[in-house]
Amino acid sequence: MGIESSVSDEHSKRGMWVVLAMTAMCMTVVAYNTTAITTVIPMLRKDLDLTPSEVQGIMAVYMVATSSLMPIMGRCADLFGRVRIFVLGMLTFACGSLLVAISTGGTEMLLGRMLQGFGASSLFGTSLSLLTSATPPKDRPVVVGVWGAMIALGMSLGPIIGGALGQYLSWRWIFYMDLAVLGLALILVRIVSRNNYVPATQRLNKSLDILGGILLILTLGPVAYGLANSSLAGWSNPVTLASIGIGIVSGIAFWWREQHCESPLLHLDYFRHPRFKMATLGIFIAGFNLLGFFIFYNLFVQSPAAFGMSPVEAGAAVLPMTAVMLVFSIWGPRILGPYSYRWPITIGMLCLALSGILLSTVSNDSTYRDTWWMLLVTGVGFGLTIPLLPRIGLRLCAEEHTGQASGMVNACLTFGASVGSVVAGAAHVASIRKHLETVLHALPIKSEQRHELAQALANGSNSDILTKLGTLKPETSHALQQALRDVQDDAFSAAMLTCSVVSIVGAIIAVYLMRGPVPEEGSAKALLRH
Repeated sequence: MGIESSVSDEHSKRGMWVVLAMTAMCMTVVAYNTTAITTVIPMLRKDLDLTPSEVQGIMAVYMVATSSLMPIMGRCADLFGRVRIFVLGMLTFACGSLLVAISTGGTEMLLGRMLQGFGASSLFGTSLSLLTSATPPKDRPVVVGVWGAMIALGMSLGPIIGGALGQYLSWRWIFYMDLAVLGLALILVRIVSRNNYVPATQRLNKSLDILGGILLILTLGPVAYGLANSSLAGWSNPVTLASIGIGIVSGIAFWWREQHCESPLLHLDYFRHPRFKMATLGIFIAGFNLLGFFIFYNLFVQSPAAFGMSPVEAGAAVLPMTAVMLVFSIWGPRILGPYSYRWPITIGMLCLALSGILLSTVSNDSTYRDTWWMLLVTGVGFGLTIPLLPRIGLRLCAEEHTGQASGMVNACLTFGASVGSVVAGAAHVASIRKHLETVLHALPIKSEQRHELAQALANGSNSDILTKLGTLKPETSHALQQALRDVQDDAFSAAMLTCSVVSIVGAIIAVYLMRGPVPEEGSAKALLRH
């Protein structure tokens, strides 16, 4: 009996590491794509002759597809098998990457990014449930920590690898790399399936709530698109308002449907548990900060009016943050596993708030040597939130619902990232608009650039303002150079302070929702009404 138990434990351990390697590779690819493409947008526009609206659509369609389909794919994983849905995601993402790599125009690029979004929704929606089902309970905190660290590592390496490939080879190699990594991951899938490292989860006696799925897509999709469109056309734009309005109405209908459906797409009763609420709200806030930080920190350090780094240098600059996050992601859950995550989550949120305040003090007079240590605080904040929060949510749910729980938690992460990029971007542009008169006065009265910049300011288009601001030459005059630097400083500070305020709210919520003793695993199942 002892020998059989030892063999079983060895098999579980081996399977745990193989499944972790498989999911980590795929999640790194997804995260890497998210930030790598942002560094080569100028190359894409030039090579494919894209308009600003086409670029915006290419960026938006990925987030819309990912956010709207993720909970559905998580539920499908529970019903039809987690490995099957995960492989479907890998193949769809690979097809999208190939189409993007060989694209010759905006239409192919748009379709490719949409396919990548579909694939990412399956990978995100099933990865955590795969890890949970293949890992012994005592080891789950560690593997979830590594999972979160791989996402951060991928986002950090994206600008470095993307910038280097775009600069020395071609931006297309960013997406060819996806195919190579996913090909290796498919080999691991074969090993996982052959050795049954992931328990079978098919529940074909349950039906998929098709109507609920349609309503969920009509909720998350239009809202995500409306948020993305607001940064291009403004909040008062009819398309923005109509998209968000459709999402709100559909969201109400979806909630009603799930309350009365015999086999719901998502068991919303889980949200009655305060710690599940914290898991979803907290990961939303972490995602808000994650993309808000990466976008605007990269914009700042690459600006000629600030640090003037290349994309490769900017990516390397965040490695201190990544290193700290890796350490906390891997060792934090192992050390804290038996205890309540209340104070670690609260401290993590406060670290994100503190890092935003510290980074808001950075100016064009600062140097990287003055600021690198601030990124360590950022790394602690992400290291204590992104790995721990999914663990809080998944451990409360029934084993047969880990797929949909994974989809819900990860949908909140990506949706939070979408909202963070828009809200922090609105604060960024509002600050520019507020101080742009200083720049206008630094330009000659009859300057064509002055007229174009004034027109952009009057129209209220966020992307147009940023585009026109980027065309100005800092070396034109000393006054213009200083004005541009001051505007850049204030805009970056506004974005960082926005993230900081949201993190403070997250810390308050954590203290309130995570009171009391640590609940037993699967305890939220008692709240289900059907």
